Formats: sequence, structure tokens, C-alpha cells
Amino acid sequence: MSSVYLSEVKVSIIIPTIGNPMTAQYLDIEKMKENSIELIIVEDRGWRNASRTRNIGAAVARGEILCFIDDDAGFDFDELLNVINEALKEIDRAFYWADAPHILIVKREIFFKMGGYDERYPPRGAEAVEIRERLKKLGLELRMIKMNLKHLRDT
Repeated sequence: MSSVYLSEVKVSIIIPTIGNPMTAQYLDIEKMKENSIELIIVEDRGWRNASRTRNIGAAVARGEILCFIDDDAGFDFDELLNVINEALKEIDRAFYWADAPHILIVKREIFFKMGGYDERYPPRGAEAVEIRERLKKLGLELRMIKMNLKHLRDT
């Protein structure tokens, strides 16, 4: 596991990976520091379980907001930063979502209250859909993330 250390953290970006995450090349470390965003990269240690890897990252995260991003997501960092800033304004009543590649932005307190990602799902299982539905059942509004995303493994 690796991370960028900051004295004050508002947001934790958590990237679960099985190796070298392609997503990291799209992050702007200087802008992350300026915006009190920490980076946590968690390598799957043979569990073959993205949910467990995400939950481990969340357990060490210090941000009030958790932002889970698949390790093969390509995007413009400024667009992501805009979505995060929008999420900060209404994080008590909404969560932010992208299907593929999977991105979830949610309040830390809510994530742990609901038990995190369900680790019973197999690799490439339906864990993302399952957590989305649990968040909706809690009464949170679903906000689709509106930014240009691409799967890097598909290119």
C-alpha cells in the first residue's frame, strides 16, 4: 500500500489494483496537495477481491470523503476535481457514481455505517451494483458522474 501524506485531508482517493495502476498517470499530485486530497493505492495481495482491497484502503483513509477509482480509469484530473468539489457540497444527501470504469464518491461515515463493499462477491462480481443499491436504500440520492471516462484496458 502506498499513499501521499498530508497533514490535513478532506478527500481520500482509493485505487485498488493488482499491479501498476494505469489510473495513477491521470492524477495531478500537486493539485491533490493543494486541495487536501490524499492518495491511497492498495495492491490486491492474492485475494482476487476488489471489495476487500477497497475496504482496506478505506480503513486507512483519513478523508471525510472517500473516492474509489478503478485502476484502469482514464480521465481529465480537472474534471474529477470539479466532481469532487461538487460532491463536497452535498455529500450528506448524495453519492456520486460512474459505472465503468467504476468510481464511487461517498461520505466516509456513511460508507462505514453501511459496512463498506460486500466482500462475498467474486472477482469482477456485482459488488459495485450491490453497494449502489444499498446507498440508494439508505435514502441517498444517486448523482451520475458527468465527465469523460475511458477504460484503459479496452484501448
